Amino acid sequence: MTTAHPTRVDDIRVWKTRAYQGKRGTTYGVRWRVNGREHHKTFATAKLAEIFRSNIVVGARRGDHFDERSGLPTELAPPARTTTWLEHLWNFMDVNGNRPRWRTSPSRAPSGPSWTA
Repeated sequence: MTTAHPTRVDDIRVWKTRAYQGKRGTTYGVRWRVNGREHHKTFATAKLAEIFRSNIVVGARRGDHFDERSGLPTELAPPARTTTWLEHLWNFMDVNGNRPRWRTSPSRAPSGPSWTA
């Protein structure tokens, strides 16, 4: 898996927070663009959206490095994953001895009490 390298960017644009009146309530969205690629994140309250927006603006003004994939300053960007979810699952099952039977048995082999006579 390749990881996105943080880069210092000059092309950062942040729009004002927008309210969306939905069927189940109002949500608030923040839109921003980094190197020509737009990003969007939705929040339940206006205050959370404004705090998130201000973190992006402060990072841009300070000249922080931005992650290319997420569009966030490196301190807000999620850490890069080293293993996939499936690899993590197999490792967990190996450690706990819960390897599924179908990995080691033939495809039509009877298993469990429903197959016993």
